[in-house]
Amino acid sequence: MQLDGRVAIVTGGGGAIGRAICQGLAREGAKVAVCDLDPAAARETVSLLGAPAVAIQADVSRPEDAGRMVKEAVGHFGRLDILVNNAGICPRTPVLEMDVAEWDRVLATNLRSVFLCSKAAAQIMKAQGGGKIVNVTSGRGVSGMNGSAHYAASKGGVSGFTRSMGMEWAQYGINVNAVGPGITDTPLVRAIHTEEQLKERAAAQPEKRLGEPEDVVGAVIFLCSNASESMYGQIIYMKTP
Repeated sequence: MQLDGRVAIVTGGGGAIGRAICQGLAREGAKVAVCDLDPAAARETVSLLGAPAVAIQADVSRPEDAGRMVKEAVGHFGRLDILVNNAGICPRTPVLEMDVAEWDRVLATNLRSVFLCSKAAAQIMKAQGGGKIVNVTSGRGVSGMNGSAHYAASKGGVSGFTRSMGMEWAQYGINVNAVGPGITDTPLVRAIHTEEQLKERAAAQPEKRLGEPEDVVGAVIFLCSNASESMYGQIIYMKTP
């Protein structure tokens, strides 16, 4: 119970990786605010948690929703100790076929949301004397991604922003770090890959399999726990991107 009594917000908590993170935090004793654009998905995650939890519907790419999400979580639980910025999308569109609206939507969902949610949460954490922020990034932000340049650009931005926030907010006792899960077997990944592509990607991994949502949970719990008190602006990559 490394997180006993702590309060966490997880964005994208209704998706596969977000749900696994919520379950992992709850197992360690955290009270969890499950945030998702889809309220039904958020409520379903809440129903699976064996700890106090609340579902919050929000579009975290919107400043007013990000601020409201934090206020609702604090209003429900009385404090905020952990924020996991997990919300993200990854459409497949070549740059020559990509319009500005799609570019903006991906950057807003994957990167602007990290800025908005982190700023709102950090204001609470600074007043409390500290907290933990964990961003979900990707090795694709370094390697690039054929057919999803906007996704790669957004995740490269998340990594750079994580390093910057880590330096900027360490003085407030706020640990800001990130995890990069690598390719993970989720509905989002299956929607943009063929079965043959997935087999090839699995064969390229050292353990010859795709990642599972649960694989990232241990790293997230570590970064949310007292064991990571001296880590700021670091990124833990889980697998080959």
